[in-house]
Amino acid sequence: MTPLTEKTALDIIHSVFHKKVNIKAVGNHELNRHLVYHVTDENNLSVIFKIYFIKNRANREVASLKLLSKSSVKCPELIDYRIINNEIDWIMIEYLEGQLFEQAKKNISDDSVHSIFEGMGEELGKIHSFKTFDFFGNWDENCKSFDNIKSYKERFIALAESCIEDMLPKTPEQQSLFDKAINKLRSNYDLMDDITEARLCHNDYNGRNILVKAQGNSWSLSGIIDFEQCLPGNKDVDIALLHHDYFLYNKDYEKAFLKGYNKYCSIDESFYKRLDYYFLFMGIYICSWAYKSAPSYYEEGLRLLSLYGL
Repeated sequence: MTPLTEKTALDIIHSVFHKKVNIKAVGNHELNRHLVYHVTDENNLSVIFKIYFIKNRANREVASLKLLSKSSVKCPELIDYRIINNEIDWIMIEYLEGQLFEQAKKNISDDSVHSIFEGMGEELGKIHSFKTFDFFGNWDENCKSFDNIKSYKERFIALAESCIEDMLPKTPEQQSLFDKAINKLRSNYDLMDDITEARLCHNDYNGRNILVKAQGNSWSLSGIIDFEQCLPGNKDVDIALLHHDYFLYNKDYEKAFLKGYNKYCSIDESFYKRLDYYFLFMGIYICSWAYKSAPSYYEEGLRLLSLYGL
């Protein structure tokens, strides 16, 4: 595969457009997951051009956006893409107006924030209720399963063991913490026996991937972005992430979210019995990748292990 550098990315964009364009970098390039650009031509037509460092991300985004094009979910339209073995994957999607909710939130009134959380509930409810699948896990750009995994527990254990293998402790004390957390996770794999229905899951549903836009003195949700983790899975995972990021600290946000979510989907009471376990796995997942690329987030992984792994 051709090494992905800023120059390579710009060369790809120019080779696709064949005309003069303005190219502006957006997104978190320092994480080395993908390069994202806002590209505008001479007629002021704008698109987002996304180029991937990691294989099996573009196919997820393409499959999800193809599927959701038949829905009312506020996601970007897929315009073009290239996914070829041993080549750099890229997609071109509609540019959606708006600011990231995570960045704009501090400047938004409480009433508008609650309205946005209700909108987040509606959009996630639409995603979760749109379609069920007869497999869990990764899929290609044509929405076909790679591994045809029928059991979520099987999928979860494979992912958990992969994360455990990649965990990087800094000190012997952290190794002790890791050992206890890993043992607790493995001892409770049977909690996943109850997950039998595969639904479309975003898997990174938070304020960093929610666009909001001002309308006079109020703000509203204008779009959902970044579907590179999206695949048929366990809808609990999306809800657990929202609890971690928001609902543990503000029950009014949760109430507003549920008002929107319950219009399209529902949360089983058993979810709340599994929530601490999801937080434990979240800590293990974070500690499997964030040590070098996101050190501050690695510390959050350690915090979760300390709270839920002992």
